[in-house]
Amino acid sequence: MEATNKLRALLISYTKTQTYEINEGSKVSVAAILLAISLYELGELQNRAISREEEQWFEGGYAVAREFDTSDWKDISIYYDRIVSAVKGKNFFRA
Repeated sequence: MEATNKLRALLISYTKTQTYEINEGSKVSVAAILLAISLYELGELQNRAISREEEQWFEGGYAVAREFDTSDWKDISIYYDRIVSAVKGKNFFRA
């Protein structure tokens, strides 16, 4: 999915900023988004459902939006939301 590649590129760029270095919340948000990307890709590659315990990584929309609300990084939130929508659309959550 194109959104995962763009999101990874944005996150790599973001991790090189001073904000990332000094903000513990940013580090947690980046790690959570990377987990969501990985779980989405496992679903795609192995037709794997998202477990109940893993669903939390797709519930960070508001927190992610707040963390990356600056104009330079708002695309991180946009692409994260696209991945969450794709997971829901492909019904990777357990039935």
